[in-house]
Amino acid sequence: MKVIALLLIAATTLSLGACSESNEEIQQRLEGIVAGDNTSSSNQIASERIIYRGDPPYLTDQPILDGKLYVNNTDDYLLFGGENIEEIRFSASKRSGGKATTVVRENGISFLMDEQPYIEFSYHNKFYSLQILSRPYFYTMDFREIPSATIQLSEGYR
Repeated sequence: MKVIALLLIAATTLSLGACSESNEEIQQRLEGIVAGDNTSSSNQIASERIIYRGDPPYLTDQPILDGKLYVNNTDDYLLFGGENIEEIRFSASKRSGGKATTVVRENGISFLMDEQPYIEFSYHNKFYSLQILSRPYFYTMDFREIPSATIQLSEGYR
């Protein structure tokens, strides 16, 4: 999509005669974007990384990140826990707005699945988002590394 947009811009600029770059320079720049050079727009896209997208693990502790945290779907709740759960700071909201229902348990933090929670947390100086989306008869989990928190991470495990 970027390549098409850049080709249209380049063609328009060339047709107006206002371009200071030669056709060869434009072509080299376009080839660099296709090859993944480090332009500011490609850095911005690369800074958000999808870690997992799919069904939340059902009744099974699925290790995430360094294996010291996990997620688990137990019908009504998404359980987020692990031996390093004390190291996270998080905030969670409902898809409909407002603060998500959270229940601190002995082994982690539970979020009500029906609220389709959006959770941001920090762990080892990185930021992550975890979102539950509901569709008829099933849930989808979207887990990403994000460049920075977009909401204030105010809560800890204890």
